[in-house]
Amino acid sequence: MSKGHVNRRSAGWVYVVDLPGSQAQRCEGCTKRKWVELGRPLNLCACGEILGKPRPERRQISRSGFRTRKDAEFALRAFQADLDKGANPLPATTTVSEWATQ
Repeated sequence: MSKGHVNRRSAGWVYVVDLPGSQAQRCEGCTKRKWVELGRPLNLCACGEILGKPRPERRQISRSGFRTRKDAEFALRAFQADLDKGANPLPATTTVSEWATQ
């Protein structure tokens, strides 16, 4: 199970989840981080410099807007269950009709 926690933010609650197995490449020029998506590393950064080898790095995603801590904890457990089933936590492109059917 992926690690996660719940925090209070201003008027609501948020959950944060560590995504397992994340890899990133660092640009040799501007040092920006580019995530390796679908196991396909990139060659060049947007600045034109070469990207280094993919390395494991910590990647977190968060979802906010929960009114109560209980709501955030419930959504966190549901998200973690989806991750355990193999769901893609970061779909590349989602259309409105695909989102509506989910």
